[in-house]
Amino acid sequence: VPEKGDQFLVGNAAKAYFSAFLAMGVEIWLYREGILHSKTMTVDGNLAFLGTSNFDIRSFALNFELNLILYGEEESASILSAQGKYIALSRRLTAEEWSSLSYPVRVLHGITKLFSPLL
Repeated sequence: VPEKGDQFLVGNAAKAYFSAFLAMGVEIWLYREGILHSKTMTVDGNLAFLGTSNFDIRSFALNFELNLILYGEEESASILSAQGKYIALSRRLTAEEWSSLSYPVRVLHGITKLFSPLL
C-alpha cells in the first residue's frame, strides 16, 4: 500500500484494518515511491491474480471488473518479479510501530472505517 495516499478518506479507512492484519501475521509493506495502484496477488509462487478489481464486495458485486488468474510457476514469475521490485521500494510496517500511533489517529481510523462499505 502507498505510504502516503492521495485519498484522505480511503487511505485512513484502509489503515483501520492494519491492526487486525498485523495480529494475523500479515506483512504490510508501505510503498515509498508515490501511489501504487496495482492489484496483484501471488500464492506460493504457483498462482497469480491481476486485474482491475479491489478485494471488496462493491468490486465483485456492483462494478464491472476484470481479473486474470494465472496458474503455474512460469506464468506467475513476472507478477512475482514486479512485486519484488515494489517491495524493494517499500518499508515493512511493524506491529510495534503501528501500536504506537496516537489516540487521535486511532479515532480518525475508526471514524473513516465506518465509510468502508461505501468506498
